[in-house]
Amino acid sequence: MNGTANDNWESLKEILFRIQHKYVPVVERSRKGKKMWLTYKALKYVKCKHRVFRKYKDSQHPACVRASGLASREVKKAKLNSEKKLAENIKKDSKSFLLMFVGDHRQQES
Repeated sequence: MNGTANDNWESLKEILFRIQHKYVPVVERSRKGKKMWLTYKALKYVKCKHRVFRKYKDSQHPACVRASGLASREVKKAKLNSEKKLAENIKKDSKSFLLMFVGDHRQQES
């Protein structure tokens, strides 16, 4: 290690980056999973909607329209039910409300 402190730092930094790229795996975070308010019944309807759309590839097809309507109705019902539960338990469980609020806020930013 001859030279100035900046030269030594740059060479050390280069070695560390090389080792990092060689040995540290790159893993993408999975965004799959269900939302806190989404019930499994609503999730089932949403998956069915996706499956029907993949089959017909036309959002105006009667089967797609029906599946979309059922899914959106179930999602609205699940969201409303979750908000009612939060409102009932706000005094006992304020963390859930904050987690839901912070989660929605993050989604709106991205």
